[in-house]
Amino acid sequence: MVEQGINGLSRLLWGWPVWMAILAFGVWFTIKSRGFQFTHCIKVWKYTLFSGQCEKKSGISSRQALSAALAGSVGTGNLAGVGAALLVGGPGAIFWMWVSALFGMGTIFCEVILAMQNRSTAPGFQPLGGAMVTLSRRLHSPFLAGIFAAGCVGASLGMGCLAQVHAAVPAAGTFSLPPVDFGLLLGTVLFLGFGGLGRTVKITEKLVPVMTVCFLGLCLLVLLLRWDQIPTAAAAIFQQAFTVRAMGSGGACGFFLAMKTGVTRGIFTNEAGLGSAVFAYAGSREEDPVRQGCWGIVQVMIDTLLMCTVTALCLLASGIGMKTETEGAAYCLHAFASVLGPWGEKGVSLCTLLFAIATLFAWQCYGRTAWRFLFRGRGETVYRCLFAVTALWGVFQSENAVWALSDACNGLMAFPNLVMLYRLWPDAVAAVNDFCKKERKEKDEHSSDRRPAPPSGAKPGPVPYARP
Repeated sequence: MVEQGINGLSRLLWGWPVWMAILAFGVWFTIKSRGFQFTHCIKVWKYTLFSGQCEKKSGISSRQALSAALAGSVGTGNLAGVGAALLVGGPGAIFWMWVSALFGMGTIFCEVILAMQNRSTAPGFQPLGGAMVTLSRRLHSPFLAGIFAAGCVGASLGMGCLAQVHAAVPAAGTFSLPPVDFGLLLGTVLFLGFGGLGRTVKITEKLVPVMTVCFLGLCLLVLLLRWDQIPTAAAAIFQQAFTVRAMGSGGACGFFLAMKTGVTRGIFTNEAGLGSAVFAYAGSREEDPVRQGCWGIVQVMIDTLLMCTVTALCLLASGIGMKTETEGAAYCLHAFASVLGPWGEKGVSLCTLLFAIATLFAWQCYGRTAWRFLFRGRGETVYRCLFAVTALWGVFQSENAVWALSDACNGLMAFPNLVMLYRLWPDAVAAVNDFCKKERKEKDEHSSDRRPAPPSGAKPGPVPYARP
């Protein structure tokens, strides 16, 4: 009965109008920004990970903010989420996950710019920004800001806690850790490690690179051992994107199911359109909104276009087949074990646990920020206990209930965020245009500085004719 109620709430708050509106905004902003994430693809990396700027000592750097945002997005959704997408929507769901990521880069780019433009800063305090701050300060709508904050608290307990713990239970079982003991241990760690963005980035900046490299290393081994299956797996993704027969559905129904599964699971993993990852970027010391927005683009590239793609290829190339009665997390463990053996299963289990822990710490930070905004800084201990208890509760829930509750909370958070995006996107476009003009001006000045000056006293002569 409870699960039926959760499913009904999920269909109401996370129906096709919501995720289609998120995808449509990504397309719209990509057009209005002249495809910034595509035309400046190389420069985005130059502005971010390869900027070569020396780190200052005070405040949270953009690199640390990226680690927190990646910790929140590169979670078990990259394993269990991809596995569940394949089981429900078939290989074609991965194609739609790519589509959501390509245009989601534009969405999160806009989100970060607006958050940076409207964040609250005060001497001696960490900057605070996000959809709730923008809705309150820029659109003067405390009601919508409150809805977003409430949705963010719910999402931190659903997508940020329940989904992560549930997906990590099979991984903990690989190390002979009973579910109840695992839930108690995780809840205790979360209660003791509870803190704000400053404490979170100290954990994520060390944990995220390690877990990402370890997981990609395992995936590389699987793909090397199953290299002959990669073309078949890639072909299945494109062929079944429009002709999928998922869970017995065919024709238009199967196509819509693949599209819905790919887009929604893509939003789940990269958080573009939800407004959650913006908390980390707005809390950094960076002052340029567009440059900070480039870090959001990098986040989606790493999370979905790299991590999720590699995971999907490994699962499809493993050749174990997709059984609809198998949950996404178990499907991933079986796929890696079939190729790499028991030690491969333990390796991917360890990565799953690290993903879950990193995401839990990032989302408790997001939820804490929303809770403090909602209750004016009061009752933080209540949320602290609630988050820890939810971690224990997550080990007993079914996968369908966990995904449905997560989708419902995502929808509650996405609605006010979409209102903000559709109302204020011209501000972000203006910032992008100013940034591009400044960039062209600096390029022209640099070119003129490199041009040799004429000899003193010489008069400019005619331009010599050059043969074609």
